[in-house]
Amino acid sequence: MLGAHGLDPAAPHPEPGVPAGVEIVGTPNIAALTKKACTPDTRVENVSSIAVLCSYDGRTFLLPGDASPDKLCASIRRLVPEGGKLRLDAMVVPHHGSKGNVSRELLEAVECRRFLFSSDGATHGHPTPEAVARVIRYGGPRAELFFNYRTAVNGVWDDEDLTKDETWGYGVHYPEGAAGIEVVLPPG
Repeated sequence: MLGAHGLDPAAPHPEPGVPAGVEIVGTPNIAALTKKACTPDTRVENVSSIAVLCSYDGRTFLLPGDASPDKLCASIRRLVPEGGKLRLDAMVVPHHGSKGNVSRELLEAVECRRFLFSSDGATHGHPTPEAVARVIRYGGPRAELFFNYRTAVNGVWDDEDLTKDETWGYGVHYPEGAAGIEVVLPPG
């Protein structure tokens, strides 16, 4: 079944980095990036997903897989009173931070400070600049971004002009080694 979609589980995983066709240029313009429309990904392999809302020891986190933002928002509306927000201690960003899976509406439907990006950027250039910019702008004040790799694709967000900015100020975290990061949540 994976082979029908051009996926080979036995194929070697590409090295983290910048895929062909992706250009990294200077400091990202958050205002301009968030003006771009979020066009949801409709490919079957990217919308066939299971989202999991986990609660443990007073902490709640969302593992959305590749779920589309409209489906996630509809599910959140069933869980919280009208006009309310789903309170989360951490959220994995949908579809590795794809611009088609991270919408303003989704980010405004949750109250969350910690956003986890799980991607090495090697194949599709995830996370996309639009998705990261939306998290910074609409993810609430002083959002904390956690990346499981430090690459040319996501390293641009470690910019002191942005992280210390009065408008955009956010925290950014990368692993100390080659890959993987531990996110410690405060007691619930």
